[in-house]
Amino acid sequence: MKDYLNEINDLYPIRRKYADKTRFIEYVKQEVPEYEIEIQEDKKTRNIVIGDFKKARVVFTAHYDTPAVSLIPNIMMPLNRAIYFSYTIAFAMVIVAASLFLAQLISVLLRIDNPQFTRGLYLFIYFSAFYLLMFAFDNKHNKNDNTSGTAAVMSLIKSIDKDSNVAFILFDN
Repeated sequence: MKDYLNEINDLYPIRRKYADKTRFIEYVKQEVPEYEIEIQEDKKTRNIVIGDFKKARVVFTAHYDTPAVSLIPNIMMPLNRAIYFSYTIAFAMVIVAASLFLAQLISVLLRIDNPQFTRGLYLFIYFSAFYLLMFAFDNKHNKNDNTSGTAAVMSLIKSIDKDSNVAFILFDN
């Protein structure tokens, strides 16, 4: 059996941008020519549908896109609204406090005794922190994330008889 996990990880480690996903879609089409493949497009999302999922008794799915990595880890938020809002407010307050501290520290170190400078510096640090925390980078290390599920689905496609009334969907986003 083909080692899809390592092949996908080596050839298509990043499937985040449109061009990356297009190359991966072409790879899937090349790998499973015996199946009818439909690309469902909706804005930036392109799901890869392999087989007739409307008639299938079983549908195997996985996400083929790769998640980004950011400066802060991806935290699963609780469903409890009170905890969610408490966490969000606490996170924002930490950024406010850190920004205030840094602005004051820089003002003291530069020996600038001007409240307007310190406020401007605070705002700059505050908004820069939010931007940097939201900024995401391409992540090539996805073997244990979406790549493993994608590889499992690709292996299933090759190991299950085409006429066994199954379909496969590789989800984007």
